[in-house]
Amino acid sequence: MFLITLCATVSEKKKNGSNTLLIVEDDDALRSTLVEHWTSIKANFKPVFVDTAESALRTLASQSVDIVLTDLHLPDATGLFLMSEINRRYPMVKVVMMTSRPTEETKSKAMSLGAVDFITKPFDLNKLDILLTELGSRETTGLSGVIKQISLADLVQLKCATRVKVKILFNGMGEEGVLFFNNGIMTYAKSGALEGPEAFYRIFAWKRGSFEEVPFAGDPEVNLPKNWEGLLLEAAQRKDENIVPTDEEFEDAAPSPSSSAVHQPPPPPPAPVPAKEAISLNESELPPAEDAVFKLSSLPYVTGVLLSSRSGSLLQSNIEDRPNKACAMAAFLTQQGHVLAQILGQKSVREVYVKTLTSQRLVLPRASMLVGVVTGPDFGLWPERNNISKALNP
Repeated sequence: MFLITLCATVSEKKKNGSNTLLIVEDDDALRSTLVEHWTSIKANFKPVFVDTAESALRTLASQSVDIVLTDLHLPDATGLFLMSEINRRYPMVKVVMMTSRPTEETKSKAMSLGAVDFITKPFDLNKLDILLTELGSRETTGLSGVIKQISLADLVQLKCATRVKVKILFNGMGEEGVLFFNNGIMTYAKSGALEGPEAFYRIFAWKRGSFEEVPFAGDPEVNLPKNWEGLLLEAAQRKDENIVPTDEEFEDAAPSPSSSAVHQPPPPPPAPVPAKEAISLNESELPPAEDAVFKLSSLPYVTGVLLSSRSGSLLQSNIEDRPNKACAMAAFLTQQGHVLAQILGQKSVREVYVKTLTSQRLVLPRASMLVGVVTGPDFGLWPERNNISKALNP
């Protein structure tokens, strides 16, 4: 479980209609120019001037600030350091970076730390006014608060649903991990030496931890499949089956200093198991025929067919509307069916049938795969089950 702080605040229109602008600049000439200009045009924001990063942070701690305009080079720190501190402490404050010596690397770094814009000195004062007015008119919406003990599954669904672009750093039981999200897709995972799905499964197995969100620019390397729903289902299944060791199991597996000095004789070999007679597989253990999807699609009442792994990864489908989601749903329904079967004292699930107002769905587990069949809502699917089974395993 993780501790998450939702750093969004409910915006309120100020009674005087103005915003507070904090300018962090040690150039006296530029400060005088800005004061004279904003006084002459009667700017609709309240400027506050400081000349160091330390003074800026003290000002932010003592009064409400909407926008920060900071130079890249300050007497006591860099503007990048100040921006990172503002993003960490006051994430809803908008920061604009300015410099007379711009580089692509500096601009990229500033934008990755959360800058809303990057301007080059000398700049057009009228264009600066337009930018500040536009930033001041943006309303920040949302809620503020702290949610404790949120699961990683809930966090992933939240980030994918909101279609954000964010990097999340994780810490759990002495380990570190990272996840990238880009426009509703979880794109990258790393935990220690692990990368890709195995890294995600490892982070998912942590019993506790914390994380920090960091905005980023650019496109990170992709090492995860687009079907994040399938990753969640596989991670949950692995955790239930203890395929991914827990933190305590990792500690228990590590040899202690004292035990390494004592020679332990190898355990005796297990007694031979008498050979059993071969048994025949039932139809749920047989893999579907190679042309099963084609045969099922040719049935007049079938509107969609999919073939996926048990974890919900898409293998084959003729469903045009979000086939990855359909595969994840098939895996979820099958998993829930197995839970119900165990409660009822049954060994396994032969098939899962769901009827909604718009469709009927039949999920059939076959060996290491799942076969999903979709029909219209009014068709008598259940009597046709034999035809479907024949198409799968002739």
